[in-house]
Amino acid sequence: MALKQIEEKAGSFVNISGFHLTELTTDEPGKAPAYGDYVHVRGAQEIKVDPEQELIENWGDGEVQESAVSQGKTKVDMQAFALKLEVRAWLQGLEVNEDGVVLKKGGTLNPAVVGCSFYKEKANKDVEIVALTRGTFQIGGDDGKTAENKTDFGNASMNGEFSQRLSDGMAEYRAVIKKDDKASLDKFYTLVFGKPLPETALPKGWTVAGTPAGV
Repeated sequence: MALKQIEEKAGSFVNISGFHLTELTTDEPGKAPAYGDYVHVRGAQEIKVDPEQELIENWGDGEVQESAVSQGKTKVDMQAFALKLEVRAWLQGLEVNEDGVVLKKGGTLNPAVVGCSFYKEKANKDVEIVALTRGTFQIGGDDGKTAENKTDFGNASMNGEFSQRLSDGMAEYRAVIKKDDKASLDKFYTLVFGKPLPETALPKGWTVAGTPAGV
């Protein structure tokens, strides 16, 4: 496959932001995939995306005749300053009663099947957006200690495994979007999730129609 040029200014990544989840509500062969509302997980601190890949070689005459890369699931580790209880319950497939109490019964859990997206920001405010189409998350357990003379801030973590959609075989989308190009960002979200980005997904530092975005 020949190299295809992508217009991009060279530069290192300085931040991650814009982590959103959306539930995959329809995913069947022969049908278009469909997703629910976007959920913004604020305060992303660290994200690691680790695809499982294995190089497969076919040997002959004492040398490699052909090679290919076998793909497995993609592991996602995400750490944020906090995860709301409602998000933790939703991702774990737990029931929430009318009083806002989360109920966990014995037996097998059925976690939400979701897509996720986030930005890798550059210093010039261009972003590389990464979107994964189908996966589930596990939430880290409770971990805390008593307060002492100074405040130690905690954080929360979630670990997921992602694979391809059943409907079309797509597993991941990735693109470089220039600062303030909301039209291209809308187009990307529509391609992946079937609807444009929400206002909470505008990258910080962008200015759209003269108004600073990313609030």
